[in-house]
Amino acid sequence: MLSINTAQEMEQALKTIWELDIPPYFILGSGSNLLVSDSGYDGIILHNRAHNIKVNTKVDPPPLVTAETGAGLGQFAQMASRRGVGGFEWANSIPRYSRWRGLWQCRRAWFRCRRKLQSALVITRDNGTQCLSNEEMGYQYRSSKFKREGSDAVILEATFVGKFVPAEESLSLLHDLTEKKGANTNRLDLPSAPRSRTPTGILRANCLRMLA
Repeated sequence: MLSINTAQEMEQALKTIWELDIPPYFILGSGSNLLVSDSGYDGIILHNRAHNIKVNTKVDPPPLVTAETGAGLGQFAQMASRRGVGGFEWANSIPRYSRWRGLWQCRRAWFRCRRKLQSALVITRDNGTQCLSNEEMGYQYRSSKFKREGSDAVILEATFVGKFVPAEESLSLLHDLTEKKGANTNRLDLPSAPRSRTPTGILRANCLRMLA
């Protein structure tokens, strides 16, 4: 197992794995919902701890927020709000209502992420590292050109477009939305959605999972 702390470390690790044609690899997030077989995993595990987030408010409007591949949606939204960058308050808490409501929530979140994406830094086995615009990613619902091509690709970081708002206003909205979603979740007496299995090499729950 290798601990990955930055996008640069993830880039170097993947380049080495592909250059040496090392057997299967698995990109692990926090691992909080992971169950490992007694037989273990026959390959390399990259423990993704690349959580860095940069808020740039010194560019011409609108402001930009760049997140590395392991950053959580809540962490992303809170840091942006504290710096007076709005538009991401909804991301602080995405509840798991039930199978159908959970799918609807995920669908809305995916479209919001896609709409605010400016560019993504992507590494592929065949073409190396490239910075692609929103349009160049070729998005369809929960799909990019890499998924449709079956390419071995990983997003290293992504940059999103926000808007200037007073920090107090953004944090208040973030809090209100989180409380509202929590209340809605508590009122529902529905079975939880079944956990899905994550195929080898797929990024687990993090800020950029919906953009892969």
